[in-house]
Amino acid sequence: MYIVPEMLLNANEWYEADTQRKIQDLMDYGARNIRLVNDLNLTANVDDGDYAGYTVIDRDLQFGLNGHTMSIVSKGVKIVNNADVLFQNGTLLTDSTPKPTADMVYGDYAVSVGEFCTLSLETVKMYTNRSAVFMDGKAATLNVTADSEIRAGGYYGVGTNVNGTTDFGVMITVKYSKIVAGMKNGICDSNPQDDASRYGVAVLLNVPGTLKVEKSSYLAGYTQGVIVRDGIAIMENSTVEVLGTNATLGQYVTADAGSPHAAWGKGYNVPNAAIVIGTYHTGTEGNYLYQAHTEAVLRNVTVKKNNAASAYVVMHNDGEASSAATLTFDTLTAMKTPGKDDYKTGELVTTCPADQSKLEIWDERA
Repeated sequence: MYIVPEMLLNANEWYEADTQRKIQDLMDYGARNIRLVNDLNLTANVDDGDYAGYTVIDRDLQFGLNGHTMSIVSKGVKIVNNADVLFQNGTLLTDSTPKPTADMVYGDYAVSVGEFCTLSLETVKMYTNRSAVFMDGKAATLNVTADSEIRAGGYYGVGTNVNGTTDFGVMITVKYSKIVAGMKNGICDSNPQDDASRYGVAVLLNVPGTLKVEKSSYLAGYTQGVIVRDGIAIMENSTVEVLGTNATLGQYVTADAGSPHAAWGKGYNVPNAAIVIGTYHTGTEGNYLYQAHTEAVLRNVTVKKNNAASAYVVMHNDGEASSAATLTFDTLTAMKTPGKDDYKTGELVTTCPADQSKLEIWDERA
């Protein structure tokens, strides 16, 4: 039987837990480093209020999963109160199996990172049948490192949401890791067939912030790999891929690179491409929240697609100096088409005309 200690525990020591009750007791008595000794489920720890039905983490914690699986069987995890949370060496599930069933939940996120909070995954495999990580507030930070992997059956591997001036300073870092979104029945490899009911974006950045991808990382989504509607994305020595197509996205860009038929919408309602930068609107739909300075920098990045209907990179803005879109990439950055062994540059970008759009190419080998 577990005995609750009579005094505060040493915050620097590691303590073992085999049940959620023991985890909660250790947290309540000051433990900050908790190591699992078996697989376990995390149920809701809040019964009422805004977080009813969720598992809430409101303090700094390190979870050593120790090769075990932690299954989230509540509505999801909320990280709040400036907490820094680290998961190491194991598996996180938000349903009973790492392969989502056909009965998917697309509309919500498995984990929400609140303002001034940090979530770090180190050597962790995270599987979810919904969207995975939501950056929910200013200065929210996510670190996905050390051969971690996020596989999301929902629309977003990592996502943000425009909310006026309250969300800014978001930081997303991916090193030696993978993020894949838009799985179907657990399948997350490429599917070149059009699927009008399927969407998926590895990372959506539409608030002021920074996305940094480096060190042989891999970002892939069914309809977009990365969408940058605000902030700056710096990608180095990595791969970004669009896995499939969805005919409903054809309305947003024409084959002759003229002006798009329709204003770009929210979320994944933008062109089908490995990388999408900037915005396009007609002035009538009121999506002016997306008028922001946007920049993407690619260094030695392989940009891939699996269908001729998809684009490698689509960049656009509406000609406002305050919302210029800029893409800079070196000559080591290349595109890779199915069935071809050669890598080449020069056909990387499809851009719709706009006075303030800027494209730069440079050769660091010179």
